[in-house]
Amino acid sequence: MDWTVKLGVISSIVSIGGGIWSLVNVKITKKIKKEIFSNFKVIKYSNINVNTRTTINQIRKIALRSKISKGLNLEEIISSVNDYYEKIHEISNDLEKENSNNLDNLLNSLKKKITYISTLDKTSIDLIENYNELYYIILEVDKEIDKFKQKIIEK
Repeated sequence: MDWTVKLGVISSIVSIGGGIWSLVNVKITKKIKKEIFSNFKVIKYSNINVNTRTTINQIRKIALRSKISKGLNLEEIISSVNDYYEKIHEISNDLEKENSNNLDNLLNSLKKKITYISTLDKTSIDLIENYNELYYIILEVDKEIDKFKQKIIEK
């Protein structure tokens, strides 16, 4: 065998080995990329859960009560609920990929309830009842987001 043929065989073996090594590294890189983006989603969803706690604490000042306390700032509470809705709306594209009709329905209900409550007078009789409904809608939205977070963690 000529030295050029030996060199050609060795370089072919090295080239095939390099291709296999690259394939393994690409698979590892894709797996790590998927894990990183999953962790970002979990962090984003966890941030929503923190906002949910704040919003629920605000709504609880009115919901589940027999009367509205004097000096309660209703505009601040509605502002907190609007902020919560905006945060949920930001991640809705990620959640739509999961095909959640239930979450879509809950978000539509939340939007309608926020709009309706914003138009009510502070002395309205059904204000507490509407805040109760808003309270339970937000709890259901939070539950749906927790389901998505669990799916990501389990993957």
